[in-house]
Amino acid sequence: MISACGRGLDETRDLPIDTSDRSSQLLAAMTSTRPQMAQHALAILAAAPGPLGSGAIAHQLAELGLATSQPTIGRVLQELDEQGYTIRISNKGRILTDSGRRQAAAVSEDLEPGRTAAATLMAVGRSTLAQLRQAMLARRTIEREIARLAAEQATPEQIATMEHIVALQRSELDGETHGAEAAISFHGALYDACGNRFLADAARLVRDKAEVLRQLMYQLGATIGDSVHSHAHVLEAIIARDPREAERAMVVHMNDLVRHVEACVEALAEMPEEN
Repeated sequence: MISACGRGLDETRDLPIDTSDRSSQLLAAMTSTRPQMAQHALAILAAAPGPLGSGAIAHQLAELGLATSQPTIGRVLQELDEQGYTIRISNKGRILTDSGRRQAAAVSEDLEPGRTAAATLMAVGRSTLAQLRQAMLARRTIEREIARLAAEQATPEQIATMEHIVALQRSELDGETHGAEAAISFHGALYDACGNRFLADAARLVRDKAEVLRQLMYQLGATIGDSVHSHAHVLEAIIARDPREAERAMVVHMNDLVRHVEACVEALAEMPEEN
């Protein structure tokens, strides 16, 4: 399965896509990484009546908000060829193989929680998203210190709890919530492990300040399935008792969340208001 993996500000299926749908456009803006381009390319090919060339696919991706160069799309399609999902038909373009159609169907299921999250984020409007961005920036400032302290202070029992939560999140990635509850629980366990009650309280205050923001953070957890890998990296640094690496891993993770929120804000700013 193709994973959805993004990077941060300073680094980070058998389904036709309706390019006039604002939620589809917002979802594309939220998931603008190369693996996600491959997912959307599979969906585009699945909906096509015949072979499509890289130029036509690049054009449809651009309409979804995934503007990219034709050489980049060529590399993505080459990877799909190598994986056995697509096959080139002389100079006419590419079509899906039987394996590719099965993968396109699986991709559709993977993207569905993101569509739901995109619709939710669309509905709340720009001012609430701006508040969400501010909350995520505050969490980044607080939680980088929490991660650093946890690498120094976490007890074996607290580390075992975090290991259990990461394993649970990984096991629930294919479920209805994509491990969102476990993702939230990981941060709560991290707060408990930092040994500083004031920082932990501050983090919880930011996270739970308003119900709408709490729900939006839950939607982010459902959308960004790759957060389990970010959590695993933070945990690895804590187990290694490496405060600096734990802090770095948390910054990368929070940057990824902030990037998704900013992509939503930018996508909404570029879309005309509906009458």
